[in-house]
Amino acid sequence: MHRQTTRILLAALVGVLQIFLPDAVSANENEFGLKQLQEIQDRVDAMLPKVLPAVVSIGETASGVIVKPEGIIITASHVTGSAGRGIDVRLANGRVVRGITLGSNAANDTSAIRLLEPGPYPFLMTVARSNPAQKGQWCVALGYPFSWSRDSVASPRLGRITGQYKTKIVTDCPIMGGDSGGPLLDLNGNIVALNSSVRLDITQNLHVPIQRYRDDWRAMMASRDIDQPTVPTNSLDNPQRVTPTEKKPYIGVYAQTVTSGVQVRTVRRGSPAQFAGIRADDVIESIDGVTISNFATLVSTLKNKSAGQQVSVLINRYGTRLIALVEVRVK
Repeated sequence: MHRQTTRILLAALVGVLQIFLPDAVSANENEFGLKQLQEIQDRVDAMLPKVLPAVVSIGETASGVIVKPEGIIITASHVTGSAGRGIDVRLANGRVVRGITLGSNAANDTSAIRLLEPGPYPFLMTVARSNPAQKGQWCVALGYPFSWSRDSVASPRLGRITGQYKTKIVTDCPIMGGDSGGPLLDLNGNIVALNSSVRLDITQNLHVPIQRYRDDWRAMMASRDIDQPTVPTNSLDNPQRVTPTEKKPYIGVYAQTVTSGVQVRTVRRGSPAQFAGIRADDVIESIDGVTISNFATLVSTLKNKSAGQQVSVLINRYGTRLIALVEVRVK
């Protein structure tokens, strides 16, 4: 099953590279051709059976990865919310284990979960501090997107690191709703980063470097929720179309696309959305009369707003429609 998945995945890789990485597939087949793709496929084929048992589905809408045999999972803070919450975790073999959320850092989008049943559990190693992510490096994103059965192993997507946006790694591995908290691996199966979010197109997928989890480890293990950004210790070249100094309007919600709009997963502490009374599970249907059909629409709608501007957000709260007046901030 793993081999068939990667055959399908990599059979389309040449076309993907031609669309998104025009410099990678040149007219000169000696630079990058089918031989190199075959070598990559062979490495992924060998890696997946070893790593998939450690990738888990969290609840019905997110992903994570086990990093300690006693059952410590790392994932995204917008997946877990606050510490001390009970949560169901589905292992790769289909077994459901109860867990409890540990600490998190909302600013870094890092958090952890402890499985309550004794291990040992399959787990993955992290990339060494001395071997940071490099622009152009091949990588595989794993997770459980909404279109993928949670009764199966995680879905792999191959791509390359294209740069950095603020403190996050940028790749062209297509991730989507449900992948949050899943691992980004190098071709040796080591964790390089964790899936965080998507910007405005599928070539700008953001991942939290594993170093941020090392920075926040003590707080997470102590079940402390903090909101303190970490200054990166190393940097990648900036990818095209991404400007790290650019300030963007925001209201402070993490959300996923649903049929009638975007459903709020987490409201960031101290954010405009929290002050306006928006809650987790609210469905945002429109902003200032503009229909919000997905998270990209939400981002693009806010992009035209100014700091301090008040917007009217139509939300559906368990069937009741409400208006929240939210003051836009920039960051």
